[in-house]
Amino acid sequence: MAASEAKVFLSLYRQLLRESGKFSSYNFRNYFVRRVRDDFRSELASGKPVVREEFLVSARDMLALVQRQAAVGNMYAAPKMVLEKAGQATPK
Repeated sequence: MAASEAKVFLSLYRQLLRESGKFSSYNFRNYFVRRVRDDFRSELASGKPVVREEFLVSARDMLALVQRQAAVGNMYAAPKMVLEKAGQATPK
């Protein structure tokens, strides 16, 4: 992978993880973080020395989708789940 391709690849990865973390919903947030990691790991594991242009285009499309969905999801945020509430005692 060339240096410029590596920078683009890493930049898209970081942007997608950052945007995925903006979901207010625990389930959506974890889903998108897992999906991003799995997609990028599978691309790296393919063993190809060059990142495919199709993958970069689909990653950019996914970034736009995640940004839109995070904005809409945060407008209609549900109350936090028990898993997310900090400072509460754990059930025994």
